[in-house]
Amino acid sequence: MKKKLGLFLPEVSDDYNKVSASIWIRALQMVTHYKNLGFDVSINKPLRFYDIAIVYRLATKKNLLLCKALRKTAKKVYFDSVVNYFVEHSGCNAEQVYYQKKIAEVCDGIICSTENIASYAKRFNSNIHIMDDPIDTEYFHLQKSNINYQNPIFGWSGVSSKAHFLNNFSSIIDNKIILICDEKIHNQKIDFNFKYMPWRYETFPNHLMDCDIALLPRTYIDDPYNLGHSSFKALVFAITGIPIIANKLPSYEKLASLYESIVFLEENADNIDSCINKLIAKPAPDTTKIRSFYSCENQALRLRDFFFNENTI
Repeated sequence: MKKKLGLFLPEVSDDYNKVSASIWIRALQMVTHYKNLGFDVSINKPLRFYDIAIVYRLATKKNLLLCKALRKTAKKVYFDSVVNYFVEHSGCNAEQVYYQKKIAEVCDGIICSTENIASYAKRFNSNIHIMDDPIDTEYFHLQKSNINYQNPIFGWSGVSSKAHFLNNFSSIIDNKIILICDEKIHNQKIDFNFKYMPWRYETFPNHLMDCDIALLPRTYIDDPYNLGHSSFKALVFAITGIPIIANKLPSYEKLASLYESIVFLEENADNIDSCINKLIAKPAPDTTKIRSFYSCENQALRLRDFFFNENTI
């Protein structure tokens, strides 16, 4: 008999363009892979009985009550945490911390997107699994070749409100960068000229191919919010075989252990030319290891093994 897996999402849509990135990355795109492993998967159906229930993302009173209710209808209940809500910081207030800690007490375990978040989660629940943001290797099947290091077109993708991190390099990237994001980018304070490409799930991989080097700066990286940042922003470029210049976030360091074509600004005095020269000296980008480790298939297997090893089924 198939094991029943319930996914509980804060947004109800199967259109990847209408939900937050973490929901389609960590839940919606994984459904097929969970089914391939033999799970009977349901989404937002709390009145069913489950072997495993996973509640996603938000540290709220509503999710605390949901987790408590699911304890009566599911053998095991887990919370998927993509933001460090275990401590107050620039992206988290006291109310969120309160409910995250309460959720951790109620749930059988916490699934974290990074080791950094996991290090905080362990203080409130001993049963922790790190599920790196998974990537669909069929969706990201295109591979970049013939990178122009001499006159590169830089690339950046993400939520437009975070594009201001690029302003520190405005003189270098002026008229030489593609921003793939939501249309609100036009309301942001940007100090350089750029080419705007609207983020759409259907066109995203093709837009990445127009970039030569990803530029992914992120200041205030000593803040718990930024330290818990997942690898996905860099991973989408890496999986396409595009070299990366970035700040040294923990998740990017992990990515660098499997993808050699990444250099860190901190190790090059924030000098873009120095970073490019370092990239040129490296072997051609090789996506073999990251496609294996970060694939949806592998991350689904690892999560299933976590459930079995913890005797949750």
